[in-house]
Amino acid sequence: MTDTPKTRSIDLTVDTSASLDTVWRALTDPKELERWFPLKASGTTGPGGKITLSWGAPMEWTTQVKVWEPPTHVQFADPPDPSRPDAMLRLDFHLETRAGRTVVRLVHSGFDASADWDEQFTSTTNGWRYFLMNLRHYLERHDNTPRTMVWDRRQMTKPVPEVWASLFEEPVLGGVVDAKLEEVARDRHAWGRIPSLNDGLLFVEFEGGPTVAGGHVGVWISTYGVPAARTSALQAALTDALNRRLGSSV
Repeated sequence: MTDTPKTRSIDLTVDTSASLDTVWRALTDPKELERWFPLKASGTTGPGGKITLSWGAPMEWTTQVKVWEPPTHVQFADPPDPSRPDAMLRLDFHLETRAGRTVVRLVHSGFDASADWDEQFTSTTNGWRYFLMNLRHYLERHDNTPRTMVWDRRQMTKPVPEVWASLFEEPVLGGVVDAKLEEVARDRHAWGRIPSLNDGLLFVEFEGGPTVAGGHVGVWISTYGVPAARTSALQAALTDALNRRLGSSV
């Protein structure tokens, strides 16, 4: 009889026309990470290095380099959760060149196999699918260009379907951006491109999924090469639109 596995892993792959060394830098250099992944990244890589990733308080944590084999394999390990000391999440990026393209394989392992972890596993999988797309988009459309994020994240006091409907009724987000949505998973997430914003990206995420009361909704707009005056105006317009559609308290 086969034992039931105690943990499970996310295993995803993306390919890009960017060179192996360019992709390696995007995965391991803090300033490069800020151009497709967190709002802020700080620290150092290399053997035993530590990087702090932040999406704004309290969404911040430090991860440590456990494997460093440039330019083909890096592994980051999160510190154990005090409430779940047996859980250790590890994130591996494996790189290789195949048919003239760089292939990135992501393996995020250590998720508990119990039903208690189902939502975290699903949400993290969906998040990684988006961020790998963001990685490829940055490398192929905006390589070496700093990113300016326009964003709003707030706690929900209304049911998720009601918040979803308010955000996505026409015009989407009150017409702040003219996003061409590429994936919509109702009550969970949506993402797409913004051609008029120098080919920026939109990501809307309901943290905790469609059933969690008191969760958060985040609207994240990645811009590249857009003047500061325009991103500042866009930030004000986004906040105003969400206040009008959702109220100052969601």
